Amino acid sequence: MNDMDQRAGQPQLDLGKPVGKLAKASRPPGRGLLLVVVVLQIALLVFLFVKPAAIATNRTAPDGDTLRAVALDLEDRGLYTEAADQWGSYLGAIPPGQEEASVLYRMGDLLFKARLFDKAAAAWIRAERSPGCDDALKQKIGPRMVDCLRQIGLVGEVRRELARRTTAVGNTDSSSPVLATLAGESFTDADLDRLIGFRVDRMLALQGAADDAAMRQALLDRMSDPKVRQQIFSEIMRTELLSRRARELYLGNGEEFKNALALAEQEILAAMLLEQELGKVSSTPVDVEAYFNAHVEDYKDGSSGEIPDFETVADRVASDYVTRKRTELGEALLKDLMARYDVKVVAQPESKPAAPSGEKETDTEDGAH
Repeated sequence: MNDMDQRAGQPQLDLGKPVGKLAKASRPPGRGLLLVVVVLQIALLVFLFVKPAAIATNRTAPDGDTLRAVALDLEDRGLYTEAADQWGSYLGAIPPGQEEASVLYRMGDLLFKARLFDKAAAAWIRAERSPGCDDALKQKIGPRMVDCLRQIGLVGEVRRELARRTTAVGNTDSSSPVLATLAGESFTDADLDRLIGFRVDRMLALQGAADDAAMRQALLDRMSDPKVRQQIFSEIMRTELLSRRARELYLGNGEEFKNALALAEQEILAAMLLEQELGKVSSTPVDVEAYFNAHVEDYKDGSSGEIPDFETVADRVASDYVTRKRTELGEALLKDLMARYDVKVVAQPESKPAAPSGEKETDTEDGAH
């Protein structure tokens, strides 16, 4: 039997190429595994980039109470611009119309303190046009707008603003004589009286005598002299003209002005705090007489050495008593503030010889001049 006969007699085991699903199952496993890896990588990328965005989108925005607390905190720290921005966010978080006028007025006040006068004026205009702006708030906005326009240097707008507001409230006062007009804006004798009164009050406050009615009246009487009033009027006009021109030249934007303003602000605020605290000192007849008995030697007659009756020196003793108490209160206040702000004086400043006339003292790293 030959080979062909043998093959013919044996069963054929070749099944041929599979079809359908059997054909897919018989493919090499490498391509399927690669496909699975690619799908997993895509899923991982989607999780990494899409999931955080969804989390950020679902983050809860601050509520009105939180925004208000932050705004007040920024105000306390003197961060006026940031506080105004925070109040703007607060307006966006509360129902429309609620507190809008008062908050906008507050924003304008903060922006004015930050010397952003154009933004302050815009905030006050918005406040005045808000539904909740009543007549009392409009009366507060009026003079602030005038001050703001003066700071910007818009003299013509100041005149129009004053005319509009005096016409609106029917408050045109023609009884006071007009002393001068500046770009159409009247300066009256009543304006001069008001500025003189302001000067007197500031002088008394800096001297710690704001409550001394007798001294205030004495100063006002002295300034009522026609020559003194003319001198003060000339000074006011000179200052007004120079300051208006300085604003037109934007001198208020320089560092020198900002430093001088910061120093003046410190001095004024310090004087105001002292007056507020020291103004609490008062005296009673019992206090004054007790002070006299404790310091009777201070009131002896210089020539005779006799002790006067209390009634004859009562006014002098009362003044001395108040002065002594204000001094003691001022020292206690400074001591309390040093403890509050953790002040430690490390060393006293050393005296330096004055620089020769015409020469400026210049410090170098080694201290030589």
